[in-house]
Amino acid sequence: ETNYCLSFYLKAEDIAAPGGLAVRLHDGGSRSWKDFPNTPYYGNFTWLRQEMKIRTEKDAGTESHPPTLAFTFRNGVEGTAWIDKVELVEVK
Repeated sequence: ETNYCLSFYLKAEDIAAPGGLAVRLHDGGSRSWKDFPNTPYYGNFTWLRQEMKIRTEKDAGTESHPPTLAFTFRNGVEGTAWIDKVELVEVK
């Protein structure tokens, strides 16, 4: 039950919809993967700063799956993505 702020810079080239690129979080607890944002990134765009709030569950880090943050192309989509300056900071 901890709040975090995730921020990063993203640049995209030829990422197809509807699959797109998603940011996925598994907090190592009983909940499954959660995608951010709700609509994946797609298309072509220059550097874009993104920031989102994430909250872990009470049992985060207690299950066999390790806490994981992943940038993932969905549904077999191809394209190119550049990701820079990823920060995950606890919000007190």
